[in-house]
Amino acid sequence: MGSAMSASQSYWRRQSAISAVIAIPMALLIASYLGEVLALSPGGWKVFVGSVAILVGPFFAVGMVFQRRQA
Repeated sequence: MGSAMSASQSYWRRQSAISAVIAIPMALLIASYLGEVLALSPGGWKVFVGSVAILVGPFFAVGMVFQRRQA
């Protein structure tokens, strides 16, 4: 059982590293998109908030599920 536990911990470390690698470019992409949308249209912030909710929502839900499983 002990070896399975350490394997699980290394798996979670690898997963968090992968999600950090994915999250940083996503944040940069969203930030540049925000700048463009706000510059282009007066109601652009509504479009931006909606698209961020669509992009971030699934990741947030998956994160919550993983946290519940870990606890």
